[in-house]
This record gives sequence, structure tokens and C-alpha cells, in this order.
Amino acid sequence: MDFKSRLKGVIPDGVLDEIPGRFDAIGDIAVLSLPVSAKTYSGSVAEALCCSRKSIRTVLNKRSLLSGDFRTFDFDVIYGGGTETVHREYGFSYKVDLKDSFFTGKLSSERMRVASLVEAGESVFVPFAGVGPFAVPAAKRGGNVIAMELNRKACGYMRENMNLNSVCGSMDVICGDVCCCGSLFGSVTGSLSDSGSSFGCLFDRIIAPAPYGMDDVIPVLSGILKKDGHLHFYSFRPENQVGDFIDYAKGCGFIVEGYSACGNVAPGILRWVFDMRKL
Repeated sequence: MDFKSRLKGVIPDGVLDEIPGRFDAIGDIAVLSLPVSAKTYSGSVAEALCCSRKSIRTVLNKRSLLSGDFRTFDFDVIYGGGTETVHREYGFSYKVDLKDSFFTGKLSSERMRVASLVEAGESVFVPFAGVGPFAVPAAKRGGNVIAMELNRKACGYMRENMNLNSVCGSMDVICGDVCCCGSLFGSVTGSLSDSGSSFGCLFDRIIAPAPYGMDDVIPVLSGILKKDGHLHFYSFRPENQVGDFIDYAKGCGFIVEGYSACGNVAPGILRWVFDMRKL
């Protein structure tokens, strides 16, 4: 029985209709977005959810949209306690504190899809890496991965996750701003190579789970990607603006070889992944 079915007769029908039937399960934490009308009944909602999903030990309610440089939410803990958990998907484990780092379980199949494209020995750059859910599988596939993240706390968890998943030998973490990646790469070895990257060569592949409004970073990423290299870029927009993005990517020197929606994030706004090749 789903958790909303358990609430019939407990919460007024009008309020129950406003409560989303879906939630984000991250480890043993469930993340909800309750309407204001349901605030009085949050304890009953949490209890019903935990009864319907025995693995859930903590229930959080989002009090805000993503905000700040680190894309984090404000939460109310409405059941259990603590915002740190270990999320497991497809044989990987990710330790994360949701109050400090962005993470969603809803992209698990997409993370595996894009990781499956990585070939052994490829040089792979993962900007906006968070706690590593895109970077770790790419390293496990045999890629030589550089992951970059601005949030220092997320970087700490990403290093822990390298150990948890035994990829320390094929993955490095840089705490820094992707928009300044040229100078940041330069600071790692002291100077940029002739090919444009301080790592001795341009990257074969870039996996970029970019936050909202970061499409203008594509020219920066192009500068560290090989000719015929692949960029998997995540962008947020309504469906009727997909063509505009494809034209923009073409102007940046890419051809879009495929794209697909991978989740709604707001009414009328979808997260899209664009699989692109540099011309």
C-alpha cells in the first residue's frame, strides 16, 4: 500500500489531494515537498511513508528551492533525525549529508547510462561533481577521471566515496570553480600544456551535470575537450526550447548526437541530457 492510501480518513481529502505521491529516496532518507496546507499533518504523513517503505528511517520536508552556490535545500526534519546517509545504487555507495550537498536518487539510471559509454583508458572530466555519483562509475569503468566541485564539504564526501567504491587509483578531486577551470588546472601542475590542459592532454569525455542556468559554461568546457571528444551536458528548459539549445551548441562547435528528458524539476521545466560531439 502506498503512503497516500494509508492517509485516507486521517487527512482531509482536499489536503491529501495536494500532497505529491512521489518522493526522493536517498539512502534511508525520504525527501518530500509538502504543501503549506499539509504542515499540520506532517507527522502523520511521515509515519505513513515509513510504514509503506520499511527502509526509510528519516523524513525531510523541503522548505525552499535549491539556493546558493552549492545548490542545497533547507529542510525540516519531520521524522527521525540527521541528514547524513549512505545511498546505494547499482552496486555503488555514496555517503552524503543532504544539508550540505546536492544529491538526488532520481538520476540513478541516467548515471549508469552515461557511465556505460566510458571506455577504459579515456580521460574523463566531471565538473559540478557533487559527492561523485557521476564520477565514481566512470572511474570504475576504467576512465581516468578528474572531478571538480566548488563545495568543499561535498569534495570531502567525494573523497570518502572514492574509498568506499575502490576507485582511488583512477580518480582525482579538485575543489574549485568550473568557470575558472583553465587557471585551476594550471595551478595543479604550474602551467598549461601546449594542448590546453595541465594534465598533458585534452579530455576524451566530459560529463557535466550542470546546475540551472549554466549553459554558458559550454565554451569553457570545449576548450579542454579533444576534437571528436564527447560532452554529456545536462540543462533545464521547457521542451519547446530544446531546438534553441541545439542551435547554441552548434555555435559552440558541437553536434548534438542525441538528447532525452531525465525528469521534471518544475511545472513545464524538464532536465535534459544532450550527448554531443566536438567538431
